[in-house]
Amino acid sequence: MEEHFRERPSSVRITSESREVLRNPEQVFDSDLERAQRESEKVLDELIRAGRMERRLPGVEFIVEREGAVAAPSIQIICPKSEAQATQLCLSPLVTSRGPEAGILGYIGTYGIGKRKNNSWVPVAARTYPLEHIFAAPVGVHFVVMPTVDRWAVGRDVLSLPSGNSYELYMGLGFLLLGERWMHIGMHEAGHLPDVDDENEAWHLANTRYAGLHKGSHGIVIHDNSFGLFDLLTRPDSKFSTHPTIGQIEQYGLTSHFVGGNAWLPRIWRKKADTTIRRFEGIIAEAQRAYGHVLRG
Repeated sequence: MEEHFRERPSSVRITSESREVLRNPEQVFDSDLERAQRESEKVLDELIRAGRMERRLPGVEFIVEREGAVAAPSIQIICPKSEAQATQLCLSPLVTSRGPEAGILGYIGTYGIGKRKNNSWVPVAARTYPLEHIFAAPVGVHFVVMPTVDRWAVGRDVLSLPSGNSYELYMGLGFLLLGERWMHIGMHEAGHLPDVDDENEAWHLANTRYAGLHKGSHGIVIHDNSFGLFDLLTRPDSKFSTHPTIGQIEQYGLTSHFVGGNAWLPRIWRKKADTTIRRFEGIIAEAQRAYGHVLRG
């Protein structure tokens, strides 16, 4: 049964793992892989128990459904742009076998334009692309998506795909439930590949690749005829908005790692570090609440 959420009440159970991320906000960007894996296992269990469901939060639709006899659920996160068109993240399960005993190894992801058809959202094939393409990953890289609440990370995958260039990409569903602009964190994770450890370099690569996708679009962006990939080429609603600009996402990422001693920060951002972290902690909490409303009640 479809449910609609007009508001996000604060009375949602926050786990000890979520509190740990609030204490260490750098764990949103490039989480400890072992902790990300533990959180992903819990999320997968919750998705399986949820069965089929549709939820609506402000600006986002979240759909979980099982495909035929496969116990593993597929996931869709949809951001409607009109009654007929939306952007659509689709995660299809990668399973060990068929039937109720099937185990989930992870997900294969696509992102693009969806159109309304018979009260459902259907991807437009010509405008839907693998996440490897969307995140501008190095040529030959394959992603196995591992959903989490609020941890993003990338690490070598040794089990799911036969390709020797396969990586587990941990994606925080809570952030995606706040809006598609947070998809840009995935481009940052791809910026770490194949072997980039430096946070500043990874963000530079991510933003350079993002800019490269919009060459020739300057005019239509200026005239508000295009908002770019993930709707990031727009002005922020306010300085406290959970709809960030591309620069604010980078600022949250670098500031959190600067506080943790693992990034260089420009002087102007350094002066605002405490304020930035407090603001980002509020967004992390909002992401946790959004996930809690959808999957924990």
